[in-house]
Amino acid sequence: MMNKIPELPTNNSSTSQQRRVTNILLTIIVVILVGTFLHVARNILFPFVIAAMLFFIFRRVSAFLVKRLRMPHIMAHVLIILFLLTNGILIGMLVYASGRSLVQLFPVYQERFLSYMRSITTALQDSFPFMKGFFLGSEQDFLTAVRKTVFGISSGFMDFVKNFLVVLLLLFFMLLEEPYIERKTTRFWNPSVKKKVFRVMEQIDQHIGNYLSVKMILSVLTSILSISVLLAVRQDFAFLWGALIFFFNFIPVVGSVVVSTLCVLFSILQFLPNWTPVFIVGITLLVTQMVVGNVLDPKFMGDRLDLSPLLILFSLFIWGWLWGVPGMFLAVPLTLFLKIIILHMKELNMLHVFFAGNNDG
Repeated sequence: MMNKIPELPTNNSSTSQQRRVTNILLTIIVVILVGTFLHVARNILFPFVIAAMLFFIFRRVSAFLVKRLRMPHIMAHVLIILFLLTNGILIGMLVYASGRSLVQLFPVYQERFLSYMRSITTALQDSFPFMKGFFLGSEQDFLTAVRKTVFGISSGFMDFVKNFLVVLLLLFFMLLEEPYIERKTTRFWNPSVKKKVFRVMEQIDQHIGNYLSVKMILSVLTSILSISVLLAVRQDFAFLWGALIFFFNFIPVVGSVVVSTLCVLFSILQFLPNWTPVFIVGITLLVTQMVVGNVLDPKFMGDRLDLSPLLILFSLFIWGWLWGVPGMFLAVPLTLFLKIIILHMKELNMLHVFFAGNNDG
């Protein structure tokens, strides 16, 4: 009778650690592949992402119209699309008219800029002789870059209109499909998996929907106040600046600072040597951004985002690299989406520590 060969003892902790390392390596590979795909397919994916963000906002409006006002689903959806289309056309026409005026008046502002830069460089070179030749050609290079940007934005208006219509069409079909999502998912998942999926979707809807809704309302108020002040002091292209202030408020940390600085610099270029309008514009934008950033944002959002400030800044660079400036507008909601997904994946739960802000202790 053969003796039974004793089994070698297994080290459960070592196996678990190896599995964890394997999962992390696979996650890194998947992240690289997904990042490459997002970068390559950005022109195709971007309209879908914008439509999804609008869906998180206006699905609540649709629910209000259907449940409270007893409006048919299709009528509520058509009303939302008509609202967005009408406002988009009005805002687009105002911004386009301002852009055309900017193109026509660009030589005037170019001459003013060159005149002020010559005075500044002459004064600096007289005070600091070693700086002679330091600014040679820099003004013209800067103006060339600005000219390309201005004319590029003006010529790209039709592309914007086309993409806007595509986004509205996608949003309309997303709103139509919403009542049937639960019925369709029941066919593919068992009750336990479906319950977990819907819990994740509910958190995504709550966090991203709240963020986008509050951000849009505050951005609209900021834009209206800024346009009113710019019109009062008769600064050129007030509606264009208002549109930029609205959109750049969605870029955290740096967006509002950049557009406010550019607006003040433009007012200096227009009104100098009269400093009164410049101070009015500067103080208004500064106070508005401080009130919105330090009072209204924390009051309405609180700490519900629970994202690390360093992570928000890092996400700006990542999404900016993947999708350019549009990616920076979507950095926070996309990062929120990833955070919620990671929170519900046991294999990646350790990464939640890097996503969390100061609330998790």
